[in-house]
Amino acid sequence: MRKEVFRTSAFAVAVMLTASVIAGCQKEAAEPGNGGSPGNGSPQAAQTELKQTEPVKIYTRTLNNAETKPDNEKVLKAIEEKSGVKMQKYYVAQDGYNDKMNMMLASGEEFDGMDLLAFTEHWSVLKDRKQIQPLNKLIDQYGPNIKKVMAEALKTTTDKDGIIWAIPRQEEFPTGFVPTIRKDWADALGMKLPTTITELEAYFEAVLTKDPNKNGKKDEIPLASVGLSSLVQDFQPYFMGSFSMRYLDQNGKVMRDWTHPGYKAMLEKFRDWYQKGYIHKEFLIAKTNQVNDLITADRVGVFAGWYSGQVRPLVELQKNKPEAAYEPVPVLTDSKTGVAAWGSNPQYSPRLVIPSTSKNAAFTIKMIDWTLASRENYALAAYGIEGDHFKWVDSQKTQVDVTGADRYAANWLLTSFNAKDIKAEKLTAKDDLVGLEYERLQKKLRGSEFKYVEAFDHFVPYVTKGTPAENLTKDGDTMMEEAKEKFILGQISGEDWDKAVKKYMELQGNVLSELWTKQYNEVMGK
Repeated sequence: MRKEVFRTSAFAVAVMLTASVIAGCQKEAAEPGNGGSPGNGSPQAAQTELKQTEPVKIYTRTLNNAETKPDNEKVLKAIEEKSGVKMQKYYVAQDGYNDKMNMMLASGEEFDGMDLLAFTEHWSVLKDRKQIQPLNKLIDQYGPNIKKVMAEALKTTTDKDGIIWAIPRQEEFPTGFVPTIRKDWADALGMKLPTTITELEAYFEAVLTKDPNKNGKKDEIPLASVGLSSLVQDFQPYFMGSFSMRYLDQNGKVMRDWTHPGYKAMLEKFRDWYQKGYIHKEFLIAKTNQVNDLITADRVGVFAGWYSGQVRPLVELQKNKPEAAYEPVPVLTDSKTGVAAWGSNPQYSPRLVIPSTSKNAAFTIKMIDWTLASRENYALAAYGIEGDHFKWVDSQKTQVDVTGADRYAANWLLTSFNAKDIKAEKLTAKDDLVGLEYERLQKKLRGSEFKYVEAFDHFVPYVTKGTPAENLTKDGDTMMEEAKEKFILGQISGEDWDKAVKKYMELQGNVLSELWTKQYNEVMGK
């Protein structure tokens, strides 16, 4: 039986034209949820003074035990007094969240907000099922700060008709698919940080043959990663000029990345590196803790993956070798694609939807809007009570010193949004070596010398339900995942890879490409 955790509280909480979003906030939306219930954005609601008769009900999933912090109720009381909104929050165990929410939506149960972070369906699917309501008039009437602060982000949750369906969130640090290199080793080897693939390979060779850890053993690993996906994510922009599981071909068709000539060239390079001993021999099955142990043991020259994946083991290594240091690899400038960049997550993503059954939708919007109205409001929801859980570091209130994270940890922040004029950054404690290293790397990666590419289609809600692709098996995907590994290991030839790609297209690629292209063009207005 899946466990549902309940807790009552006073609060719980792209590429389209900005004009279409803002204009969409003004237009009538004859969609589900625009009925006559007061508080749902209808004309009747606009003429009636809003009075909350029952708490807003928000559903979210458990995460890092934030819901168990001892001062949650204390913070919520303060939020209630300032916002005037009463809420209940329901926590569902993460492994059962998707099933629970689908059941509630299908049954028509009344509630007022749903967290999308652990939900597998895209908002567009819920829209087509008429299970969520449009937000344009609600934001128009009750969300002036949402319109101001989230204007750009709202594009990513707006359909082709200009209707907004979800409240977005903003990633705190999306630009992190960057390999990191042992700079102290490079310095000792008399090498500068590589800016071309040739220079990177020269560093790999030096790590393999010149004993940079000075232990008298040939135990150095030039390149380590947790699985193949980390390698692909870091190096795909160099070989393909894009960062996505899909790409747009010269004919305007949306294709799976496996079919791109650059993808094969990338696998050929990994195959060459593997045969030369540059890549960790067990990279396909390596777990995070195993790679961490290798880093702590002073054996890894380059870590491929998320920029901070090596930070904790590095800090452990520095206890015995304080000069050890990982630096982001500069963008490689010799790509045949002409793209000199690393990959990035989208800056914005959907966070919260309001069910069509909600009778308190206006109060959900009012709470989000209150949170975005000032630094003080956001800090209360994110960090707790001033003087108790945090203190301001500077008079401009751009930074906070958090002292009560063990008692409160953003449990009632309905959506995280990292706008600089709203969110104050946390001061990193001087004895927090891991936090200080994160901070140092982020500052480096925000520098002008680093460039990034997002997925070209990250704003497109690809949907297979009700299409010819709905009943496709995953046989093609499974075949290609196996082919990738076998090709790198030298177990199949380049010709075999080409045959696998052809077979994939026959099994599912052609159908998916046609569907993706159609849906991409619809969103782009073509």
